[in-house]
Amino acid sequence: CTTICYDDQELIKLLNKLEKNFFNLKQAKSSPEFNNIYIIDVRNISDNDINLLKKFRVSYNSKFYDRKKKIINSITNICEHLKYQQISRHRYILIEKSLKLICQVFVFINDFNFYKGKKFKDYLSFDNRLKYQKYKFTVLFSNENFAEMITLIKKVLYQDRHFDHFKGETVINSLECLFIDITFIIENLKYYTDYLNEYEKIYMKYI
Repeated sequence: CTTICYDDQELIKLLNKLEKNFFNLKQAKSSPEFNNIYIIDVRNISDNDINLLKKFRVSYNSKFYDRKKKIINSITNICEHLKYQQISRHRYILIEKSLKLICQVFVFINDFNFYKGKKFKDYLSFDNRLKYQKYKFTVLFSNENFAEMITLIKKVLYQDRHFDHFKGETVINSLECLFIDITFIIENLKYYTDYLNEYEKIYMKYI
């Protein structure tokens, strides 16, 4: 009981910490440093830079949005199959809240695009969404908190005497996939921020 209670408490503490960080991150969007608007001189945009922007957009999308889709699918599978388990109610609610937070985080990060609704030359200005997007990644994935959350969820499940390991195979497999995909983003954080830096540099050349 000591170990079980300890893991429950650790997950609760981590969830509370990440919820607070997530709230502060959303509030930061309104800060002055993320609300500058730059006027672009569209007359001098080179074809080479336009091609680079397209390349960055495709690479970023394939590296993040595909990964995000897998993460959301894993969470959906876990929540769907967890309903058929007979684990204690407080643990079910705790795990569900933790998974929903991860889902909210990735929906929040996904609230961003590379101005793909128009051609680059149709834009007369751009704002600090690139800078804010880099800030999102840094705040959320510069540590292993979300990976640790998945580990704690697994511990809590394994230690619940009502968890059916045979029926819960899909849950465990999906948690493994979720851990791998989130760890990939953590370990490759620089990849995402570097792409956003390069993308922003091109825009800044034409202000």
